[in-house]
Amino acid sequence: MPDAIRLHALSVAHVYQDRKGRSILTLGGIAVVALPRRAVAGIIAHELGHCHSGDTALSRLAFRWHLVIGKLESRYVGRSLHSFNPLTWVLRIYHWTYIAVWFANLRCAELAADQHEIEMVGRKHSAATLVLVHVLGNIKGTDLASVAESYVQANERLDQIFAEQIRRIRAATKSVWQDALTREL
Repeated sequence: MPDAIRLHALSVAHVYQDRKGRSILTLGGIAVVALPRRAVAGIIAHELGHCHSGDTALSRLAFRWHLVIGKLESRYVGRSLHSFNPLTWVLRIYHWTYIAVWFANLRCAELAADQHEIEMVGRKHSAATLVLVHVLGNIKGTDLASVAESYVQANERLDQIFAEQIRRIRAATKSVWQDALTREL
């Protein structure tokens, strides 16, 4: 179980570990309001699968190494002096290998979280949730940035943008959802 549950304005859902080692489940307000209960249950099951397998602790630990690798790689790129140094090549090969292994591990972690979701809500609901989450992000004009932009252009107060975002999603027609599904596929 997560140590805390929070709402998020942009993300559909994610889980992370804070500096004290507590796991935080973050649910997007859009998912809670716009998606069916079974879909929200599937999202929660998926994210708890990440907590269960220890992905959050590994991500927290690796974050600093990713920063170090990024800084070193930015120094190496475009500097011809480094291209003649064999130590630089060894270090860069290590970086590329690390990154390849990191992404392979991420893929395995996603598959494990998907399996956990399937065990909790079933195959059909898991598949429907996956489609809903991805299609929801492709409905034009419903992301929070688009809603905020339209409010700013109309010189309106921003205190109702979340409600407007939900209204736009609920007002989307079947053809709009099908177009978003086609784009996502």
